[in-house]
Amino acid sequence: MTGTITSIRPGGFGFIVSDAYNRPWSLPFRAEAVLGTEFAQLRIGDRVRFDQVGQPGNVQRSHAVRVTRLDAPKHTH
Repeated sequence: MTGTITSIRPGGFGFIVSDAYNRPWSLPFRAEAVLGTEFAQLRIGDRVRFDQVGQPGNVQRSHAVRVTRLDAPKHTH
């Protein structure tokens, strides 16, 4: 799945709005789920690819895992 990071929170978690089904699903993700970059390098508005899985103990609620940034990092000069 793909989506956009909409929130980065202290404590190492954030939220992604999924592009799936044309609905703005807001999925939480943890720093440990980020691959290929440091969590601290993620920014609101970054496009990402991820997998959606049920949360342990409550599969009706989902979270994002294997979060990978699609956008190239933006450099400022």
